[in-house]
Amino acid sequence: PLQGALRPGQSGEVEIRLSRPVVAVRGDRFIVRRPSPPTTLGGGEILDPHWHRHRASELGASLEAFTGGLADALSQWIRESQEAGIDTTTLAQRTGENRSLIEQTLADLENDQVILRVESPTGGEPRWLAPETVRRVEERAREVLRDYFKRQRLAEGMPRAEAVERLLPRRATDLAPVYLRWLEAEKVLVVEGGRVRLPGRSAQLTGEESQLAQAIVGAYVDGGLRPAPPAEICTRLGAKPQIFDGVVRYLTQKGDLHRLPGGLLISATAIDEVIAEIRGLEDDKITVGDFKSRFGLTRKWAIPILEYLDSVGVTKRIGDQRLITRST
Repeated sequence: PLQGALRPGQSGEVEIRLSRPVVAVRGDRFIVRRPSPPTTLGGGEILDPHWHRHRASELGASLEAFTGGLADALSQWIRESQEAGIDTTTLAQRTGENRSLIEQTLADLENDQVILRVESPTGGEPRWLAPETVRRVEERAREVLRDYFKRQRLAEGMPRAEAVERLLPRRATDLAPVYLRWLEAEKVLVVEGGRVRLPGRSAQLTGEESQLAQAIVGAYVDGGLRPAPPAEICTRLGAKPQIFDGVVRYLTQKGDLHRLPGGLLISATAIDEVIAEIRGLEDDKITVGDFKSRFGLTRKWAIPILEYLDSVGVTKRIGDQRLITRST
């Protein structure tokens, strides 16, 4: 029983747990019998074939919806689908009703702004969402971004993947482009490539941080293609590690430093010089060995630099060689 004990002769909403699945849809009639000794215990009508446990605060609203009409049940299922939404096929299967009736009822609910239709970014069947779900994501986005930039004061933006992970459950991540478009339209955030930021926000260095930033860039430029480890540069400059790390992230996002595959850091100046030199070569290809010899590098630095050049389209790996692109 979902709302208190039932005495003989009474009726009420109950949850029936089965040892194995049965075929059932909303509105089906059923009888519960005890096999031995044979006795009819009761009967009723199925309200939700995919019922799940509800919090006490939500139970009353759910039962009211499922004991109501078709539109009430559809609206409730859509609310319970939360951020992932639910498609028409699934709704039709739960009701057992003719699909055309389901489609018309959903269209009426959409016209009344009770539900929202969402086109799938992956080309699948459109899904239905509740407006309050979208508002919940919007509130969550404001809180997540406010907290992130409070902690990462010098960050130009929050990584898009991290934002999606914190805003949406995994089962709803395929709808991330839709949610991000909505949040941009509501001026909650701005999407720029692989990052999101608050509208109108830009990282601002203090005078002390600005001087440290210049010193860090200078240290990496002086280090050329084999700069010292960050911890060594931090100690040499007498900076606090937390402030140093924040300024390094700022410089990386700004493009003054590049983070290579594997985490190594190098100056943009050093990378630009490499690009200019290999594009000036007469040969269209270069091997790892030739690259190491030309720039006096060990494998520790040569491979990450080449992989970085591959990622930005300066080179293309073909077997043990790299094809050098000439376009800029």
